[in-house]
Amino acid sequence: MMKKTALAVALLATVIIAASCRSQDSEQISPPTVAPAVQYSDIAFGPYVNSVDQTSAEVHWVTREGQHQPMHLIAMTRKGWLLDVRSDETMHREVPTATAIPDRSEVLQTVRLTGLEPGQRYNYTIFTGRDAISGTFRTALPPDSAEPVRFLAYGDTRTEAERHALVAAAMAREEFFDLVLNTGDLVANGTDWAQWKDQFFDPAQSLLSKAAMWPARGNHEMDAVLYRQLFDLPGNGLYYSFDFGNVHFVVLDPYIGEDQHPAMLQWLEQDLAAASKRSQWIIMNYHEPTFNIGGHGSTWGRDDVLPIMEKYGVDMVINGHSHLYERFLPIASPAAKPIMHVVAGGGGAPNYPSRPSPLLVKSSSELHYCVVEVRGNRLEMIVRRPDGSELDRFELIKTEGRYQPKLMAETVDLAHARRVAFLYARMPGDYVDVPIPGARISVIVPSTAFPGGSKIRISQASKSAWKVSPVEGVGQTDPMILRVTPPEDLRLRVGGFSPLLTVKLEAEIDGKSYSYDGVPVNPTPETVRRLTPEPVAVDVPHASRQITVDGLLEDWADVPYVMVPTTGRRSSITRIAWRDDGLYVAMDVEDDEIKTSEKSAWTADGVEVFIESDYARSGDAMRKRNRAAMKFDVSPTGDPQAAQTNISYGRLTPETTAAAWQKTDKGYTLEFHVSQAALLGAKMEPGTKIGFHYVLRNDGETVEQFADIAGKSGVWRAPITWWAIRLDTE
Repeated sequence: MMKKTALAVALLATVIIAASCRSQDSEQISPPTVAPAVQYSDIAFGPYVNSVDQTSAEVHWVTREGQHQPMHLIAMTRKGWLLDVRSDETMHREVPTATAIPDRSEVLQTVRLTGLEPGQRYNYTIFTGRDAISGTFRTALPPDSAEPVRFLAYGDTRTEAERHALVAAAMAREEFFDLVLNTGDLVANGTDWAQWKDQFFDPAQSLLSKAAMWPARGNHEMDAVLYRQLFDLPGNGLYYSFDFGNVHFVVLDPYIGEDQHPAMLQWLEQDLAAASKRSQWIIMNYHEPTFNIGGHGSTWGRDDVLPIMEKYGVDMVINGHSHLYERFLPIASPAAKPIMHVVAGGGGAPNYPSRPSPLLVKSSSELHYCVVEVRGNRLEMIVRRPDGSELDRFELIKTEGRYQPKLMAETVDLAHARRVAFLYARMPGDYVDVPIPGARISVIVPSTAFPGGSKIRISQASKSAWKVSPVEGVGQTDPMILRVTPPEDLRLRVGGFSPLLTVKLEAEIDGKSYSYDGVPVNPTPETVRRLTPEPVAVDVPHASRQITVDGLLEDWADVPYVMVPTTGRRSSITRIAWRDDGLYVAMDVEDDEIKTSEKSAWTADGVEVFIESDYARSGDAMRKRNRAAMKFDVSPTGDPQAAQTNISYGRLTPETTAAAWQKTDKGYTLEFHVSQAALLGAKMEPGTKIGFHYVLRNDGETVEQFADIAGKSGVWRAPITWWAIRLDTE
């Protein structure tokens, strides 16, 4: 237990008028000198600020085990740094509220500051027994303020902490900004407490110290329990709004649930109706985009949210979810003011490739963040890479509900935008014949690939290695049959071929002409399944005795080592068995030095497991509830009863899996169980087939793998390339 003096943490704050707001006769205040600290002995992570309005704000930080003692915050005026609150009757002392975090030893400390002045810059410092950490924030400007509003926006900061830190550090170097929007997916698994520190708060520390953070929930925040505990946001904390100067910000939640979605729509209508009468600009932030081409190709809210946005003159929507940057042409229904749709998912998560569209002004698959400045009736947005270079820039000039003439002329009708959005990105092809290099084959493009009534011409792409005979057709009528000849160096790969078949597409839709040289013809899932041989299932026995997951492997004496399809021989490491309550796996690994990593498990020692419980041989694991990926690692705590479990995707949770490890003379043992409840669609009985794959790694390098993935990429999300196990009787 630390000494009581080390537990007393004082948060000192002073009003410092920003240079642009400071009067000539105001007294400048210099805060006390505080040595910068890299490690904070008492603070687990933070501080960070949210729920800022004109006269109040909340400062949060999380303390380590035992930090339950009261901590004090002293708010001061510009008269100076005063530690004695009695020296000025306008001073006041606040005692933080300590909130226990369920099932954790850490404690959330919260101080709510009230009686602040609008549009002022506040500095604060938290002192522990021997460390100190400082930050700053600005209170909201009143709606009638003529001062500019400058904010930053980014999202999808999950998974790769080093990349997130790179973006956050660049954002923190911006000259000044009033607040930060985060478009969601702050961490990879919002139910995993450790990820909040490792993937979000630690990488973003420099950024969080500069301004208030306003996040939106992403799908990776899961049930949002920890999200709502860590961020005290207005309203119900999942959808909310706030004002800053002449800008009204609205945050929505695409994952609120069907039962609560109507209530969110009703709230949105009322909120925007009021905001449209007082705010000059309305900007919205939510995770899953309404317009998006690359990545997920999301269309959330088009039928019910978008009409409300148009009705009340929303200016711009900033989204995430797809890990790339996209800026669309302005889009509007007839007589409505256009909306600017921006996807800003380059905050650190693995980037998705961009895809072309007639609606896109700019797209890029790289790390980035947005800098938005609003000055009166002008809004300028600059998109930057972490090195500071400019990725994109645009300006809105609004007069009497309209933008500048050039931008209005570029506006795309909403109905037309729906029809042409994926024109260049989604052309499925059913390969009737098995492609053979140099042999002409037929590829059927369904009529549904194109808008009804559109005139389509497909021909040879200038840079394609495939030869294509020209063909013409009309959308939504008859399928178009392409006659193509594959190149000599053709290879089958996950999800398609290499090199990919691309064509030149010319289209006339609603009186507008489009042309793109290099549209990919993506093999349909049926094609890929047809051309990918079905694996011979490996039999796994029924365990005759109960298996206790303790890492000791005493229950495995009668279970043989599994046959590994990759080698055609039995493993000397891995055994797999099943019982009525699910699958069991045991590994006995030789390893001179056990490497663990709490932050980057994929570079350490452990096993990654993939399951397709319905054995559908899907082409994409990410969108199906019967697919799951998990990783079990030797625990960095050193506790032999607690192997670390990381669920990448699927309906698995730590409660539906169990894992343990033990150190041995030669290395370690690792044992885990996936429960029957987690194996959706799989009956635990003889004859059941389950799609299955595993990769055992040592220091990140593959030691043993179940499926033969030579020449294939992205196996982790393509069940069609996994092998299979069959539940046997013995």
